[in-house]
Amino acid sequence: MQLVFRYFLSYLLFTRKMKYFVFCLCVALAAQATLGEECTYTMEKMCSLVPEAKYTERGCWYYCRIKADFEVFQGTRLDGEACTSIVGNAEGVCKHGLCYPTQ
Repeated sequence: MQLVFRYFLSYLLFTRKMKYFVFCLCVALAAQATLGEECTYTMEKMCSLVPEAKYTERGCWYYCRIKADFEVFQGTRLDGEACTSIVGNAEGVCKHGLCYPTQ
């Protein structure tokens, strides 16, 4: 009888752990999908504010990016620096990670 009780108890604990694990996995996947959609929307909105910017799945095609907290991306410009946009080769100034034409 004691053996049956131990088996039943271990089965319940295992089932609870598995349910918790599956629940956490589902929450993580849902959060990732939501954040991905939000990021895409933000990028599309930023592109719509920049003249001649074309949005693709990989983002706006401009040289400059904002300075990261931990590093400056090589070959890019920081906010406030002069830049040349890829679209139309217009001279501009970096602002919020995009090259805004100065015209």
